Amino acid sequence: MRIIIAETAGFCMGVRRAVDLAVDHSTGGSTKIFTLGPLIHNRQTVAMLRDRGVETLDEKTSPSPSARILIRAHGVPPQKREYYEHLGHPIIDGTCPKVTTVHRVITRYREQGYAIVVAGDEGHAEVVGLMGYAGSAGHRVQSPQDIDNLPDFKKVCLVSQTTFDRETFDEIAARLKRRYEGSEAIVRKTICSATNKRQKETRELASKVDAIIVVGGKHSANTLRLANICQKYAPITLHIENEQEIEWETLAGCGTIGVTAGASTPNWLINRVAEHLRFLSQTRKSGIGNAMRRFYDLLT
Repeated sequence: MRIIIAETAGFCMGVRRAVDLAVDHSTGGSTKIFTLGPLIHNRQTVAMLRDRGVETLDEKTSPSPSARILIRAHGVPPQKREYYEHLGHPIIDGTCPKVTTVHRVITRYREQGYAIVVAGDEGHAEVVGLMGYAGSAGHRVQSPQDIDNLPDFKKVCLVSQTTFDRETFDEIAARLKRRYEGSEAIVRKTICSATNKRQKETRELASKVDAIIVVGGKHSANTLRLANICQKYAPITLHIENEQEIEWETLAGCGTIGVTAGASTPNWLINRVAEHLRFLSQTRKSGIGNAMRRFYDLLT
């Protein structure tokens, strides 16, 4: 069995930066660090950080005045940051620089009187932050058909969640251009280049393997998007969070298996999945071979 690991699999720059900030600030710290929402959609990493004193904030309770607040890579609405700053909490800004760029684009065009259309997943933390910067000028869409339900605008600017699907965004942009043909319509392609590369590589890998495994949190939007892409191109797609979820019976007849992973999946977990696949391939096949040899011995 041949196993191919995608080059772009694993932590993206923004997630790695946020995790590094959490680790650096937790080392020897005398005060607790709270993250606004789970730092990443990976239970193993969240558990590791919890052991170092980094916890997810339950917004129903108030942290101690000395507690530090870590903003995760997805970013937050400006009002939420201002709220905790007003309470006197030191802020550690782990917002991905690519997300910060989208915040600036939104602010710039909103201040010029543009309506802001955000292509993004409903309820996703990054999208909540983007809509916070858009304010009353903001409108969210998720599909090309959603464009038809928008109000009439004289000036409109389209941006996207940094991890949004490139093909879907292009369809939305084309539809928006047609919908507002007589208006001033600006399209800003704010999908992260790393996300675009990861999705492109995933399509190529999924189309040339017998099966592909997507490693990452079941609640991770970018991981779910990779799994959806794989289902379109690969004969078999498995979305797992760890090596124990591998369904060997589904993969036993495969000659080549691809492995990719979401932006919040650590490399050590990807390697563990690949090693477990190799272990299963060797032990299950050798087990069948031994059984056949024993059966042959009995007959002779």
